[in-house]
Amino acid sequence: MNLCIFGEPGFGKTTLVEALTKVTEERLFGNGVDYTFREMNDPDEADLLTQSDVAVLVSNTEGGLTDQSDELLSLAEELNVAHLAVFINKSDLIDTISETMDMLQMEAFEKLDEYGFEDSGFVVYGSATGALEDPNGEWGDKIIELLTMIEDTWGVC
Repeated sequence: MNLCIFGEPGFGKTTLVEALTKVTEERLFGNGVDYTFREMNDPDEADLLTQSDVAVLVSNTEGGLTDQSDELLSLAEELNVAHLAVFINKSDLIDTISETMDMLQMEAFEKLDEYGFEDSGFVVYGSATGALEDPNGEWGDKIIELLTMIEDTWGVC
């Protein structure tokens, strides 16, 4: 399964790719799914979106979805990306997860609706850094949640 990780600079794309790699190696080794994680750092690399089974837009708890996120969602819509998830990163940096996450998740779902992904997208929050530090802990579980939702929702595996 090919996942394209994209988002704006500083939101944790590279760290999420590293966390996905580490968690899948440590926790999902031998599950029969061959994962490939690719990072899109520039709109000029948009072919990575079209070559992937699933696109994962990285947002974060500090900035939420920004104008640049809008541009990236618009690009994904233009390229007819079939499966899109939003990963709200850096959730370990906030004090009140439930209230803040509810607001950020609602904002993300509104953006997914706005760009035509209302029936083909979902939102997961987590911490890529936390998952890297402890792949078997709470934040590693969020990486597993993301991958499980991708597999269960779209059956791309």
